[in-house]
Amino acid sequence: MNETHLAELLREGMPMPPRAAVDPPMKAIRHRARRRRAVAVCTAAVVTLAVTAMTAQLVRSAPQSMPPAQQLTPTFQERSQQVIAAWQASGADAAWRTGLVALPSQELTRVPAASASIYVDGDQSDLAQKAKAALSDGHYRLAGTLPSIQPGQYEIDFPDGGRLTVPVVSAAQAYAAVDRGDGPCANRGCTLTITDAVLGTAVLRTSRGQIDVPAWQFTVTELTVPVIRIAVAPSAITILPAPSLPPAEGMTAVDSVTVTGQDLTLHYLAGCNVTETGAIHETGTEVVVAVIATPKPPGDNGVCLAIGRPATITVHLDVPLGNRVLLDAALSGPVPVQTGP
Repeated sequence: MNETHLAELLREGMPMPPRAAVDPPMKAIRHRARRRRAVAVCTAAVVTLAVTAMTAQLVRSAPQSMPPAQQLTPTFQERSQQVIAAWQASGADAAWRTGLVALPSQELTRVPAASASIYVDGDQSDLAQKAKAALSDGHYRLAGTLPSIQPGQYEIDFPDGGRLTVPVVSAAQAYAAVDRGDGPCANRGCTLTITDAVLGTAVLRTSRGQIDVPAWQFTVTELTVPVIRIAVAPSAITILPAPSLPPAEGMTAVDSVTVTGQDLTLHYLAGCNVTETGAIHETGTEVVVAVIATPKPPGDNGVCLAIGRPATITVHLDVPLGNRVLLDAALSGPVPVQTGP
């Protein structure tokens, strides 16, 4: 009820209504105000508790800062699982264990170093240059009769105790593989002359160790040492497929591994301004090894005098290696094994 309405009632002589009809009791007003404040406080408390719980959950879920060595461990484990899966999918596992797999960086045709093998009678620098070019291009001519025997088969003895019988090619077949035909060298009149061939042996590094295999040794007029061609038929030699994974960052390639009991010595080339540590991951059929290279802090960097030098790191197996294949985490391929003392 407003003031105008009250004035009209007084003029008309009407009695005033009870005070409760004009304004609500102050006690009721205070009660409602206290209740509204209590609801507001409770609401604020609930919101605060919810925000606090969400913040705590986010803190627990966020990655925690870890020392470098601990951060590397999950990365190596994940890489190991990828390397094992790629190796098993390649189909090369059986050949690596039981077949004849020539390790990379080996040629079946082996030519001598030109600087130490080219025969020059007197000052004939032009002839020497042509001989070097022919040696590089693989350009030969036959000036004689090659042995006509067909060697048949040869039994290889592996260091792991296994044996494998492989076919051997004839001298004519080996010569056809050595002579790569007409090329740029032929147009310059540079040719090496083969006059004879004898069947001997040569060393071949394989997935199952170093072995001796039959090899044709060709006598070349212009050279002081023979040109050698591995005589094992190419069909008997397994060529490993190229790795399906890209090289891993932060890891150095392992060139070879020496096994001494349950210790594995990893051979690699040292890096520059990095701290290198060994890592190992074992399963029932594979063992993955790695040299992990962690950059040094800027203040610890120095002059790189040892970069590229041969270095070793030793890791320990939980159980003997047995016939498990060794895989390099950096390049995702198999690693040749040597037996230590």
